[in-house]
Amino acid sequence: MAWPCGLGALRHKLDGFLAMTGVGDQPAAEPRLGDAEVLDVLRVLVRNTVAEFGRPPRELTKGERLRAVDFLDRKGAFLIKGSVPLVADVLGISEPSVYRYLDQAKSRR
Repeated sequence: MAWPCGLGALRHKLDGFLAMTGVGDQPAAEPRLGDAEVLDVLRVLVRNTVAEFGRPPRELTKGERLRAVDFLDRKGAFLIKGSVPLVADVLGISEPSVYRYLDQAKSRR
């Protein structure tokens, strides 16, 4: 394909630059997160959510815990394996309590 208006020279220089840098020689590697890293991100999300209430997690009222669990559910936190025990630990409640809060939150939507 012929490049009009000197674009051929620009294309040649660009090809030379790409050859020097090695860009385009190999397919890009897909970023991957290990399970521990995903849970670390989830832990930060849970702690930041709870921090919005301005008190330690174990001092939250039932209504505040319900709002926190509802928010986390709407953000997809509970799609991650291991999220229920993590949320239960941070909130200082049992895993069955997390499931009860989830059920209540979903029934209110």
